[in-house]
Amino acid sequence: MIYVRVSTKEQTENPSLPTQLRACEEYCPRQGYEILERFHEEGESAKSTDRSQLQNLLTYCRMNKGRVNFVVVFNLTRFARDKYDHFPHRSHLQSLGISLRSAPEPISASHFIGNVASRTRRQIPTSDTVRTRRRGFRREIQ
Repeated sequence: MIYVRVSTKEQTENPSLPTQLRACEEYCPRQGYEILERFHEEGESAKSTDRSQLQNLLTYCRMNKGRVNFVVVFNLTRFARDKYDHFPHRSHLQSLGISLRSAPEPISASHFIGNVASRTRRQIPTSDTVRTRRRGFRREIQ
């Protein structure tokens, strides 16, 4: 399973989505993962987990329990920016026997160091999101 996302409609016009998809598609065979399905979130912010393709992915995982072993994302911020959104969904996937993997970030949910690294990385995007919103707010004022 692959999940890729860009936050705005404008980003659908640049190479970000195809770049994310290509990286995930190259990562999967190197790891021996079969790609069962691809979910593309185009122009959906990670401010909420009420995103159509994320919800479709979670439904697909529930309906195919035992068949899906991994969900691969380009990086963890594509899955969820906020730790309060990230960990419940990740735990739900784990309850279905599914591990979350990031193509460029070596994180193993079953390994203690991987969990610590994942938790640490989940903190960083929150401050990054605040900076991004501030830049956008400043542009609106000018």
